[in-house]
Amino acid sequence: MEQAYTSKGLYQEAKQTAEKAIKLNPKLAFGYLWLSNICLDSRGNTEDAIKPLRQYIVFNPTDIGAQKKLGSMYTQLGRYEDAITYLQIVTKYDPNDAISQYDLATAYQGQQKYEEAIKPLEIANKLTPNNAQCIRDLAMVYDLCKRREDAILKYKEYLALNPQDIQAQLNLTADYQMTYRN
Repeated sequence: MEQAYTSKGLYQEAKQTAEKAIKLNPKLAFGYLWLSNICLDSRGNTEDAIKPLRQYIVFNPTDIGAQKKLGSMYTQLGRYEDAITYLQIVTKYDPNDAISQYDLATAYQGQQKYEEAIKPLEIANKLTPNNAQCIRDLAMVYDLCKRREDAILKYKEYLALNPQDIQAQLNLTADYQMTYRN
C-alpha cells in the first residue's frame, strides 16, 4: 500500500500507512524500512529517516545494504563517529565496496583521523582507478600525513585527469619544494 501512495506522490498517506503497520506489529521490520524510505523520498529528510532505519537494523542486523545506507546518511549529516560504526561493518563484510570505502575515509577525514583514512582511500582508489575525486582526496590525505612523495604521485595522477585545478597544481609545487629542496 505504501508503494502505491509513494508512486502517486502521496507521501503523507504512505507515512501514515507505514506507521499504522508498525503500531499494529512493532516487530514488522519492513515497516521501519518503508518508513525510512518514505522520509527520504518525501522531503529528502535524512534526519527523519535515520530512526526507523536504525530500528529496522535492530530486527535485521545482517542487512548490509541497510547498514551501508545508514552509514552514508550519517556521513552526509557530519555525524562521523556514527558513520564509522556502520561503515566499518560494511567494509569488513564487503571490502570491495568502493563507495563504502570512500564514505568511511570521508568520515575519518571529518574527524581529522587522516592516518585511518589512508587505507580505505587506497582501496577505493584501487577499485576505481579513474575516480578523480578519490585520487585528489588521497593526495590531500597523504599531504596531511607528511607522505610527500606519495602525495606528489597522486597529484600528478589527478592533474592528468584535471589539469585546470589550480589548487592541486599549487599543492604539487609545494610538495616538490618541500621534498626536493637542497
